[in-house]
Amino acid sequence: KWTDICDKALHRLTAYINSTLDWVELAFTGGDPIQNHLGQHADGDLAGCKLSKRSSSGAFLAMGGPATFFPFSGCYKKQTFNSHSTNESETAAAWFALRTMGIPTKNLWEVIMSLWNECSHTVPLVFYEDNDACIVNMKTGIAKTLRHLGRTQSIAMHAIKDLFDRGD
Repeated sequence: KWTDICDKALHRLTAYINSTLDWVELAFTGGDPIQNHLGQHADGDLAGCKLSKRSSSGAFLAMGGPATFFPFSGCYKKQTFNSHSTNESETAAAWFALRTMGIPTKNLWEVIMSLWNECSHTVPLVFYEDNDACIVNMKTGIAKTLRHLGRTQSIAMHAIKDLFDRGD
């Protein structure tokens, strides 16, 4: 459903791209790979779509360390449900980021590091979140106001809590 709002958004996007043509992505690696960690960023936008009032999820994953910053992936996805709070939107974005990028990449890098080092090595997954209520919910695995997430959106709060308990 293309609307006048879509035209304005497209114009704004092309103007932004045109004004930032000299910006480049920067990645660098160095130092001991064992000191590196995966940095997972996630953010949710409550009712970001003006027409459907659907929220959106954004995620970014990079390898970081004392002498390393290497972006792996970033993505944006409109959520398939209407969130009722910022906390719900942020939790859905966190679960989306961990499920699709963070956990699979962590597993892959642990295999790569064990082949390179010839011993098992745990690659830490550091998760960055900017919503305090969401952080508390993920650490405890309990969210009384978000009890419905497991049924309606298949978000496993206890799985997120287990990741925190393991040190990731």
